Amino acid sequence: MCSICCIEDHKTHNFGRIDSVAEEFARCIDYEIKQVTSRVECFCGPVAQVGEESTKFLENVKTMEQKIKDRGAVSKQYLTCLIDDQVSDLLQELQSLKSAAEKEAKSHRDTLQLAVTELESFRTSSLELRSKGSPSDITQVAINVLRRAKELLQTHVIPSEHHALSYKFSPVNIDELPRDGQNFVGRVVKGEDSGNANTYD
Repeated sequence: MCSICCIEDHKTHNFGRIDSVAEEFARCIDYEIKQVTSRVECFCGPVAQVGEESTKFLENVKTMEQKIKDRGAVSKQYLTCLIDDQVSDLLQELQSLKSAAEKEAKSHRDTLQLAVTELESFRTSSLELRSKGSPSDITQVAINVLRRAKELLQTHVIPSEHHALSYKFSPVNIDELPRDGQNFVGRVVKGEDSGNANTYD
């Protein structure tokens, strides 16, 4: 400043040589630059850490994705085997029922066929006796013929109508299977720290 300004207009103000004041201001600016630089350095570490943690998190998610897919494949294979076993058991049970039913039907048919054979044989021999037998022949065998007829009629009663056993298949209603509590794969849970953030069960 010029000396006149200092004397007349700036009597109450602090003043000094401009180069001295500029140097003092420069020192203050340098100090603030150091403070801000130090603060920048304080932020650099956390910025890098956030990047590292983000990368670690993404790798963790990728690992869990693969684990979930692998577990899903294992669960699917297990369920497929379980269902295949149940289908095999049901088919085996059905085959047993079929064999038993066929055996019973054959036994029943054989019994009926035996009855028909015995009744037909008696009828044929009785008709032959009536048509060709002499009165003496008829008299001699009449008691035995009547006894045999009574015996056959008591043994071979009129058969009731035969009905084969009937079975039906009752499938499980898939829409009614419980959805909650039947997790065959696992679940994603929050880890306590980054060391076990990939915990799953």
